[in-house]
Amino acid sequence: MAAPRRIGRKLHADDGAPYIVEGPIGQGGHGAVHSSHCIASNGRRLRRVCIKVCKSRQDWHGEAFFGALLSVDDRVG
Repeated sequence: MAAPRRIGRKLHADDGAPYIVEGPIGQGGHGAVHSSHCIASNGRRLRRVCIKVCKSRQDWHGEAFFGALLSVDDRVG
């Protein structure tokens, strides 16, 4: 499934928000989804999130496009 090297790794969003990768959820043709937590500067886990890691820039651009379309849905954060 997902690459074990990502588990426990800290990732940062474009806005600098830190996340910690906890484990794989699933994988598809364009990338993998990981269970993660947004973390505070002191390392405390704030809220559970899912992070999708795309295989290529082209895949990421497609995901960003559909993410923008879905951003008006209350279930998508």
